[in-house]
Amino acid sequence: FGIEAGFDLAWAVEPKLDHGFLCPLSLLTPEFNVPVVPIFQNSSTEPLPPFRRCAELGTMLRAAVEARGTDERVVLLAGGGLSHWVATPEMGDINSEFDRWFLGRVEQGDLAALVALDVADVGERAGNGGQEIRNWITAMAAGQGPGELFCYEPVEQWATGMALARLFAR
Repeated sequence: FGIEAGFDLAWAVEPKLDHGFLCPLSLLTPEFNVPVVPIFQNSSTEPLPPFRRCAELGTMLRAAVEARGTDERVVLLAGGGLSHWVATPEMGDINSEFDRWFLGRVEQGDLAALVALDVADVGERAGNGGQEIRNWITAMAAGQGPGELFCYEPVEQWATGMALARLFAR
């Protein structure tokens, strides 16, 4: 489906799932008895995809799920920290102002503002780890609706802004 939709998706025999996958999955399905299709997006290595492309991926994922033609329930789970700097002199910094601005766009369903973000500007304001917002943007585009923020906390011990939201109400 991806190739027909203009996405050259890669495939891995044994992908290594890290904390970004395993922490939320261990809460949602402690027995790990639900089929999972992990999708990795580049959020750390240049060239970083523009946020517009992440939204296009989300739209394609929604179309792929709808094309399945089953009544099977599908959940798209996005993980990734908000502002944080990894292995840089700024490590430990959290930009709560950026995080709250971003989460406000999530709550409003303002995908246009997020896809208009400049990659370099996000790196400056939210750190190299803040580039993980791509996962949120992809999920928002797949859901095509406003989000509901449950909580936000700048967690100094983890050196990142953390939030939990339902990215669409459907």
